[in-house]
Amino acid sequence: MTDHGILFKGKMVQAWLAGRKTQTRRIVSEHNSECPSERWENLDWSKPAWVDGVGSGSEYLKVHGPDGTIHRVHSRIQPGDQIYVKETWAQVAPCVGNETDACTVYRSDGVLLPDGYKWRSSMLMPRCESRILLEVVSVRAQRLQEISEDDAWAEGVVGYGTTRSTHEGRELYRDLWDSINGDKPGCSFADNPFVWAITFKRAE
Repeated sequence: MTDHGILFKGKMVQAWLAGRKTQTRRIVSEHNSECPSERWENLDWSKPAWVDGVGSGSEYLKVHGPDGTIHRVHSRIQPGDQIYVKETWAQVAPCVGNETDACTVYRSDGVLLPDGYKWRSSMLMPRCESRILLEVVSVRAQRLQEISEDDAWAEGVVGYGTTRSTHEGRELYRDLWDSINGDKPGCSFADNPFVWAITFKRAE
């Protein structure tokens, strides 16, 4: 079992705290993937890649390499691993009821910082300050647009009055995805990149 830190936007933290989020999707990249038999820069993504290991709970991609070779690309995050959520945070002192210690507070809770304090980047959150620990249930490889209606809702799509009777989850997820990734080359919903679809539950 390995611990992994993953960045969550404030709305996604709120969705998890409310019990609406049990999945996350991350673009397949060198940062979050492993290819034991070949260097990442040698993989040829201009040729079609495909998914293998379907139904195993730990799917992977098969990607062309040099000289016609085929290589497996796996997610670094695997079933049984733990994810600690990294979010925007701050430490303020004194704590209410304890004037000798500092308290960790989280921007997604709508906290207003006292004068003299600043929010800290989620990228800088250490493991000990994270309040959310998740256990990975499964990892699937897929094209982004393959997300199902059920999976879109499991991603925690949020907004005033957004229910299954009034909105289509995939449309909400498309808008959510593009609000986070749409300005990155090749990463928009329309670009349909390969993603790791990670399903998780609260860690015991």
